[in-house]
Amino acid sequence: ADLINYIIEKYPNEIIDILDSRFSFIIFDEAQDMKNHLENFAKLIHKSKIESFFLGDSNQNINGGGTWFERLEATKIFNKSFRCPETNCQWIRKKLHINIYGNDFISELKEISLDKVPLYDDGKRILLYSAANGDIKTIINNWKGKKYTIKSAKGKTLTEDVVIVGKTMNKKVYYTAITRTTCNVFTTINKIT
Repeated sequence: ADLINYIIEKYPNEIIDILDSRFSFIIFDEAQDMKNHLENFAKLIHKSKIESFFLGDSNQNINGGGTWFERLEATKIFNKSFRCPETNCQWIRKKLHINIYGNDFISELKEISLDKVPLYDDGKRILLYSAANGDIKTIINNWKGKKYTIKSAKGKTLTEDVVIVGKTMNKKVYYTAITRTTCNVFTTINKIT
């Protein structure tokens, strides 16, 4: 990272010349996650004459990305998810106040209590969690099916039902968890921060 930042700082024109001679345009995907040297590189490209596209969802900035992307003025906004079913998106619009629309997959988003989670462990559902402590750690340790932290599931398209466990969760993390699956969501979260 230090070397990249040094090169960006000392040789910006050379970087632009090399890229401009080789590429018609540059696409940055998951731009909300860029930070440090990646963000500095994106800023360099953005202010150059190279045609560039920055794709991302600031509502999914859960990996500590910089705020530069969030301050860009969008030229196009797509608020349709091709992964997330409309039923889940309706819940997101109502509870999280994020304007997203889904596909026509049939699904259910159901709020359950933490003590009922073992009833949903059929070995096929995927457990998603943010932190492993207290009761949550016990649930994670006893889970028969696949399990991921929400950060490690980011970018994945899950084709199984998911069970989201926790008592409280950050809005962006929660949104990211719900939108991972094309199927049903069962959640124990009762407080959104």
